[in-house]
This record gives sequence, C-alpha cells and structure tokens, in this order.
Amino acid sequence: MAAAEIPVAALGSRAEFEEWSRREVACDGQFVNMLGAKVRIAADEPIIGAHLARDGFWESWIALAIARRIEPGMRCLDVGANMGYYTALLRLQCGATGKVWAVEPSQRLCGMLRETVAANQWENVEIVSAALGDHNGPGTLWVSEDQRINGSLCHGWGGYTAGEPCQVRTLDALAAECGRIDFAKIDVDSSEEELWHFGRQALRQIPLVVLEVRADRYQRPAAFLANIRRIFPVLRTIDFDGVIMPISDEQICADPATDYLLWLER
Repeated sequence: MAAAEIPVAALGSRAEFEEWSRREVACDGQFVNMLGAKVRIAADEPIIGAHLARDGFWESWIALAIARRIEPGMRCLDVGANMGYYTALLRLQCGATGKVWAVEPSQRLCGMLRETVAANQWENVEIVSAALGDHNGPGTLWVSEDQRINGSLCHGWGGYTAGEPCQVRTLDALAAECGRIDFAKIDVDSSEEELWHFGRQALRQIPLVVLEVRADRYQRPAAFLANIRRIFPVLRTIDFDGVIMPISDEQICADPATDYLLWLER
C-alpha cells in the first residue's frame, strides 16, 4: 500500500500539525498549495478561503483527529465538502488505492472542487453535486446573499436567504451506489435530522462517522441525540487538541449554541 502523504511527525500534536501545514502553504491567488496538494479556493471569501491561503489548514484539531485515523485504501465520504480542504486531506491519507466522494450542493463550490481534482489528477475522487436530506429529487439550497459559500436546505438558517436550485439525495440512496464506506465526515448546516432519518441503513454500515451537531438547530435535541445513540451507542467528541473524549447528551443540550463534532465509532 502507498504511504500516507502527511508525515507521521506532523500528526503528533495540534501544534506540530499546524507548524507543518504553515511550512507547506503557498498561494497564487486561486490555488493554495497545502497538504501536498493544490486546492482551488474562493479568493473573495474572507473566512475559510483566507485562512487556507494564510495557514494551509482549517479546523486543525478536527483535521488532526481525522488524519490520524484515515489509512491507505479507505473509502471516504466528505459530506458538505465546501472548498475541499477535507476532501484533499482524505485523498492524501487514503492514497491512490482508496476512494473519496466529495458531496456538495453549491454549483460554485462544485466547480472549484472539479478544478482541484483536475489540478491534482485524482482519478479516485468523485464530485457528487447534491445536498443530503429527506428525498431524492430537486430542492433549494439557501445561501448568503454576498459570498454564496456556505448554505443550508433550511431557509433563513444562518442568515441564508438567497435560493439556488440543487439536487437532493438521501444518504441511503447515495451509499447504495458507493458500496463500502469506511468513513464519513458530515457537515450539513441544520439538515442533520433529515440526513440521519433517511440514512439509517447506510449509517449502520459505516464504522466511523464525524458529525457536526448543534442543539439549537433541533426542536427536540435530546430525541435526536437518542436516535444517534441507537446506531452509535457511545457519544464522543474532538477536543481542541485533536483528542477524542467522551461527551454526554446533557453537555450538548446545556450548550445549545455550540457546534460539537461528534466522533461516532463502533
């Protein structure tokens, strides 16, 4: 098997991962050279794009935890791929013998993802132009009026009020086409309940899932967390050092405006 691209020494701690990423980064205004790959960014986007261009990483504690676990040959889903930072991370770690599906509903971002795939000549990265939700068919992606980068299937959430057409898939339908999936990173900005309900069959077959949740997105957050534990009985999260640690339903519900990255593993 091909070796992972990120040096083992860079995975020792968050500080070491960030230091290595900064040493590697270079930007020409459209593409950022980082993680040993060329990633197309939105130069006009002041948060994710600017951070990647400057530092060569995004959410380093999450990236570190994921990079430590992805091995050559693994088959990975990046749901809510955005500009493709995690897509690149997953591809570099799973290597040429693995597979990555980058799932993204925004046509603008899908165009950037295709440029990234072409620039790196990745034959085993597939772009899925769709949102994951509660049906298979047309839908509306709600985005911000200015940047049109982040988006949601829920109108008004996060200030997203500009609509653009998109395709919607259920996780179960997508997974049936993908076959074996070893890992899934899921960041769907308030559609977590719908994705989970219409992806239960697939989720029972995926051994490791990283899922972003936030209690104030749900009418009954405790009930949703209970549904998660029916498939993954133990809830854990990623701390700011990239360490996987236990977390309770009560902790998540008591801090409703905080995003938690759940580490769900059998």
